[in-house]
Amino acid sequence: MVTSLIKHERIVTTVPKAKELRTLADKVIGYAKKGNMASQQRAMRIIREKPACTKLFDILGPRYEDRDGGYTRVLKLSQTRKGDNAVCVYFDVFVVLLYSFYNLYVILTFILFI
Repeated sequence: MVTSLIKHERIVTTVPKAKELRTLADKVIGYAKKGNMASQQRAMRIIREKPACTKLFDILGPRYEDRDGGYTRVLKLSQTRKGDNAVCVYFDVFVVLLYSFYNLYVILTFILFI
C-alpha cells in the first residue's frame, strides 16, 4: 500500500489500514529526506519497486526537506463502502504550500481590489 500511495499520491482505503499506513509512509518519507544510499536501501525493503523508490527520492524527499513531520493526511469520506459498510478515507501525501499565508493574503487583496 505504501507503493500505491507513492505512485498515485492519493488512495482510498479503510480507517484501520490508513492508521497503520501512516506510520510506514512517514518512515519512508523520512528516509527520502536523508537521501543517502543506506536510507535508499531501507526504503527499498518497504517499497519493493524501483520506479516508486525513484519518485520517492527525487520528488517527495526534496518536497519535504523543511517539514519535520506530518507528511500524510487522512480525510474521511461521507459514504461507506458498499460491500461491508466500512468507513472509507482518502489517504494522501500532504502537499506543501509554496506561499505563506501572508503572501496569499496580499495576492487575494490585490485581486479583489483591482
